[in-house]
Amino acid sequence: MAALALVATALAGSPFAAGSLADAGRTSTSAVHSISVFHERATSVRRRAAVIRRRKPHKRRSRAHRRSGRIRPVHGLVPLALPESGKAMFGISDALVPYQNSAVQIRDLDAIARTGARWVRVDFSWAAIQTKGPTSFNWSPWDAVVQAATARGLEVLGVISYTPPWALPAGVNAAASGSYRNPPAQAGAYGAFAGELAARYGPRGVHAWEIWNEPNVPAFFRPQPNPATYIALLKSAYESIKHNDRGATVVTGGVAPCSPANGIVATQWLGDLYAGGARGYFDAFGDHPYTFSLGGGTAPVSVVWRVEPTSPSILRAIMVAHGDSAKRIWGTEFGTPSVDASLPSVNEAVQANAIAQAYGLWKTYSWVGPLFTHTLEDPPNPDLTNYEDWFGLLRADGSPKPAYVTFESLVAGTS
Repeated sequence: MAALALVATALAGSPFAAGSLADAGRTSTSAVHSISVFHERATSVRRRAAVIRRRKPHKRRSRAHRRSGRIRPVHGLVPLALPESGKAMFGISDALVPYQNSAVQIRDLDAIARTGARWVRVDFSWAAIQTKGPTSFNWSPWDAVVQAATARGLEVLGVISYTPPWALPAGVNAAASGSYRNPPAQAGAYGAFAGELAARYGPRGVHAWEIWNEPNVPAFFRPQPNPATYIALLKSAYESIKHNDRGATVVTGGVAPCSPANGIVATQWLGDLYAGGARGYFDAFGDHPYTFSLGGGTAPVSVVWRVEPTSPSILRAIMVAHGDSAKRIWGTEFGTPSVDASLPSVNEAVQANAIAQAYGLWKTYSWVGPLFTHTLEDPPNPDLTNYEDWFGLLRADGSPKPAYVTFESLVAGTS
């Protein structure tokens, strides 16, 4: 499960929540598709001019079609050779980094880089970047994060979520708490934003995008998770991203562990994606294989991953059955809190041990991508009654927990 409290804190403290997000005053930077070169042998100036006139409307139609989401599907593309093995199997998910001041951003990215991990997972919030409308952009915080991360040798996985007020469905109260967790009224608007991200940040080194976060639970996909609605978002985003960065890796939104009573279990969700025609619209499947709430927090990860619906091996079997054996599973969140009032057995030592077990097992799979530990640091003044505040590898004061030391050692010991 993602740290709902952390995301809420991030947006609550962001200019988006206050309704005062500064408009960067920039228009779209998306590239228009190049069109075929006409080999005109005639020397007539008039004929050459006619050819140019024929080309221009085609160029405008291509741009309009891409923006509206009506784009011809692009399938069979081989993603870029992003690092997925060795030290590149290690990542840290840090949702808050775009919302921090520059000094804290640098401090946190330095702490991630010091572990030797190759990946950082960052929210690229549609709700915060494009608050004022489809032509308004506030790129500055994300430009800074991407520049700082890539300068430290970190690959960025961008999570594309959530919905700004102007794109919400009719009937959704944009002023209500958490309204941004509703999917948009039009999938094409989400896809257009995804295309803008790929166009802007592909040239800056970002080539991996996760489509929404935990769309199988109502906490992040309101009012209830809906595979058909999500597939529409996935298809639109995939097409737009591929048009602007043909080698990008598109990862489905990481699935949360849940029961049928509080969401759609991961195995059912994956089956629903295939049944709904999503197979050609993702390059990797996103999984959040948390285990801490099972077995009192002390059950071996290997045992839980044999039976839990978010088990990578169980999800892998479904993918193989649908002819997707070439695709990888990315663990876009995994972690254990160091404090949980409902599980007294959970503590800093248990947290470190779970991380060691998870990466030890993850490295034995030949069909996975990176596994991202959630998260870098506990928030200020963590609440002892809220386990969401205790997933950090670092304590709230910045001091390392045993889990940070363990993580760092695991990376160092991986060739």
